[in-house]
Amino acid sequence: MPTKVEGVTDVEWGLNNSPEGKNKDYTHAVMMTFADEAGRQNYLPHPEHDALKEVFRPLLKDVIVFDYEV
Repeated sequence: MPTKVEGVTDVEWGLNNSPEGKNKDYTHAVMMTFADEAGRQNYLPHPEHDALKEVFRPLLKDVIVFDYEV
């Protein structure tokens, strides 16, 4: 995604491997890092984001979105 959408600097993903059992049935996580707020605002309506939604929504039971600044 960083090569396709201006403002996206990194994408990481993985499977839950916590031994605590507090994942509430969530099994996967994706973390996307943006250069700044403008990068996030560029990504949200971007066709590449829409393409990801088309692929993954049918496969997912539920989604949580959690944004924060560092």
